[in-house]
This record gives sequence, C-alpha cells and structure tokens, in this order.
Amino acid sequence: MRSGVGIAALALGLASAAHAAEAQELNGEGSKVGATAMPSRSPAGSASDSSVDEIVVTARRTNESLQSVPVSITAFSGEQLQQQNARSVSDVALLTPGLQINYSTLTTAGTIFTIRGQVNQDPVASQDATVGVYVDGLYWGRAYGANADLLDVSGVQVLKGPQGTLFGRNTTGGAVLLTTNDPNPSRLSGLVSASYGRFNYRSVTGVFKTRR
Repeated sequence: MRSGVGIAALALGLASAAHAAEAQELNGEGSKVGATAMPSRSPAGSASDSSVDEIVVTARRTNESLQSVPVSITAFSGEQLQQQNARSVSDVALLTPGLQINYSTLTTAGTIFTIRGQVNQDPVASQDATVGVYVDGLYWGRAYGANADLLDVSGVQVLKGPQGTLFGRNTTGGAVLLTTNDPNPSRLSGLVSASYGRFNYRSVTGVFKTRR
C-alpha cells in the first residue's frame, strides 16, 4: 500500500515539474520568471542613476550642491537656456515661478524686477531696486539696461526672498545672478550663431575669447 502511495506522489511531482517547465517555455523568459518576485537594481539602472548631473550654485557665495542649499532658488545652465530659446534676461521670467520682469512706463531701457510681490515700480536713479542683479558677482546698480542678451552665459540663478546677509540691503525681494563663461586658458574659444526671420530679418552673433 505504501509503495502505491509513493508511486502516485512521484508521478504527481513529475507532472508538476513538467507543467512548470512548459509555462516557462511559453513565457519565453526561462529562469527569469521566478526572479521577478524580488526586485533588484540592475547594472543598467545604477548607471542611469549615476549619470544625473549635480547642479552647483553660488547662492551663499560658495560652490554648493543645489539640493543642500537652504535657499529657495531656481537655476538654469547655459545649455538649458539655449534649449528653451531664452535670448534675454526677461525670458528667464517665463521659466521661473514667482519672477516677473517688466519695463518702465518712461523708457523700455528701465527694467522692473518683481519677486514674490516685492517690486520698485519706479526705477529711477535715486531709488534702489528691491531685486538685485549681479553679473559675475558684480552688482548692477541701476535697472537701466538690465534686460541684456544672454550672450555667452554659463548659468542663471534666481534667489527668492531677502538676501541681505550676503548680497546687501538692495535684495529684499531676491537676487538674480548671471554668470558668463570663462575663456579657455589653453586655446582660442568662442561661438558663432546666426538667425533669419520674417521681413528679411537677419542676426549674426559671434564671441571669441582668449587668455594670455
């Protein structure tokens, strides 16, 4: 009686093994079918995670990772600005939440920066702006001519909120930091671009830099 039970159990086991092998063959995955129960990070996945570029900002007058800076900041690299077709400083406002850039009613040369509602509506020479503009660390004292072209720019940072500790009293609303590309110390560098538009509009831009 025991031998009959053993034969029946052996036959049942062989049938189960054959059924599992047939299921794996139909799925076309072989031994990978059982591996899907426990997720694991593949080498390809780890390579893609490490390829994420770290964004370095200078919001606190030193190079730091954007994720470790306790300041509300929006940063763009020069490549990102080109991809978004940002040609002037006013185009940065289209990409930055909380930032508005308008023009004075007296002249289009006067630029009005607004961050989180902090604004000086009359950009005259006798009044200080509420948003400071810095180019390569140098303060742009007045708003006239601040809407410059983003020519040869390596990055733009928009600091939101008062920045008086590191950037002076004229930053009650925030600060806009523009950084240009440094020349290559070993060779001549630069760029050339051209555009053509409606009504036979033509524009050619060139930048050449060298360091002696």
